[in-house]
Amino acid sequence: MLPYFDGERTPNLPDAAGSIDGLRHVTDPRQILQAAYNGVVTGLMAGLDAIVAAGAQVHATAPLVVVGGGARGGAWLETVARISGRPVATPRVNELVAFGAAAQAAAVLSGESPAR
Repeated sequence: MLPYFDGERTPNLPDAAGSIDGLRHVTDPRQILQAAYNGVVTGLMAGLDAIVAAGAQVHATAPLVVVGGGARGGAWLETVARISGRPVATPRVNELVAFGAAAQAAAVLSGESPAR
């Protein structure tokens, strides 16, 4: 599954299109969901690779801090860990979407790492 149904920002693929290929009558809905997760995480890792290529200092063995609505899902976290090859961590907060947005804003304003 390629998840770019409305294009993609990172990497910059504004004209990209999503696709689902290889479906059969016996395809289980869980397989479709896992394919979607695999595609999205692969795209996120491409974005991380682009950030590193642009000169960002990223510790290759540090846990990836996962925020957002999916951060509470075990299958999502397992997919991130499997594809990235890194441990994952989620902050202990109630609103993971708001926390992620606040961490990004604070990093931009302060110049500090959003992981702090």
